[in-house]
This record gives sequence, structure tokens and C-alpha cells, in this order.
Amino acid sequence: LFHRWAEDAREVLATGAAAEAADAGKPPPDLVFTRSHCPACGHQLRWWENVPLASWLALRGRCSACRTPISVQYPLVEALTAVLTVAVVWRYGLTWTTVVALVFTWTLVAAAVIDLRTQYLFDELTLPLLWLGLLAAAAGLTRP
Repeated sequence: LFHRWAEDAREVLATGAAAEAADAGKPPPDLVFTRSHCPACGHQLRWWENVPLASWLALRGRCSACRTPISVQYPLVEALTAVLTVAVVWRYGLTWTTVVALVFTWTLVAAAVIDLRTQYLFDELTLPLLWLGLLAAAAGLTRP
């Protein structure tokens, strides 16, 4: 059974995002420890270039180093996340349930955007979310 599963996994990975990354000669992106950077030139963003919505507007939607246009996807996702954050805080108030719900909301927004673009969900997002959900449920923080 395990051997069959391993074969299936190899087949899927050989045609998915991992194969594309391997073909490009670079590892899959590190979602946790890699600093934000320009996808075109690799310029690492300074703190003031990484302020949600405001930075994109201040830079007029372009990288400060190479002047390449930055996708409108970034401010749209930031705006959606802000709206969802307000909705969660409005619904639960200032409680520990709000903290858990915000972490879930932010992670699910990131996962949804990544999934739309790559059709691949990274373990760096899904596994911590799984454990947070289990721990939050055990602590009684998932009840409204």
C-alpha cells in the first residue's frame, strides 16, 4: 500500500509545481523565512516598502529598484485581508477566539491566493493551521 502511494505521489509531483521549480533550477519558495522581494529583480523590500496598500500607492505600483510594475494582485489581497480582519474583530470582539480566527483568516487568504496561482498548497501553511485548529478546539477557542 505504501509503495503504491509513493508511486502516485511521484507521478503527481513530477507534473506539478515541484517539477516546475526543479526544472527552473531553484527550490520551491520559502514562505516563512524569505524576506519580501521584487519578483523581477530580487530587490529586498525595506520596511517602508512593505506597508500594506500604502507602499504600493506610494511607489505607484512599481519596484523602487528596477521600476518594473508590481501586480495589482498584491494591494487587492491586502485590501481583502484588511476587510476580513475588520469582519472577524467585529464578530468576536477582543478575545482569544479573535486571535485564532485572525490567524486562520490570514493563512487561508494566503493559501487561497497561492492555490489559485500554483494549484499547490505548501506544508508551511497547512500543517501549522492543522495544529492550531486542533489546539484551539481542545482549548475551547473555536466556539462563538
